[in-house]
Amino acid sequence: MSDLDITERGREPRSPDGDEDWCRCLGCGGPLPLKPEGDYCDACWFGTEGQAQYAFRQVYPADHVNFMTPKPIGFGWVDRDTVYEISEGRGFDHEPIFGVSIVVRVDGEWVKDESGRSKLMFTKQDALDYVRKGARK
Repeated sequence: MSDLDITERGREPRSPDGDEDWCRCLGCGGPLPLKPEGDYCDACWFGTEGQAQYAFRQVYPADHVNFMTPKPIGFGWVDRDTVYEISEGRGFDHEPIFGVSIVVRVDGEWVKDESGRSKLMFTKQDALDYVRKGARK
């Protein structure tokens, strides 16, 4: 068995139904049936910043910016159904501020979180700590 990258296709190992094309997950390298929506297994898809950004952009396109914190500096996962964006900007007194915006998956669709978990922070570390602790109100 050779190492396949995502563009190579093979027939071994076979999927349970025996005739599905396969490739390798870009995250862990494990066998993965080719899927039109991606090239990561579920475990690795959950952990990638790029996929978090993709989910976030389903709700907030790249041309949608917050006027207070217009510069995105990172995307990530809170849990399997919650992604965040941390962005930076300047407050009214020109102090650095950081916005944490939350998007959730409901019935398979990414939507704006309406529970009040999106927050304004005054340090990047506070923003990171907030999302690492689960972005709870």
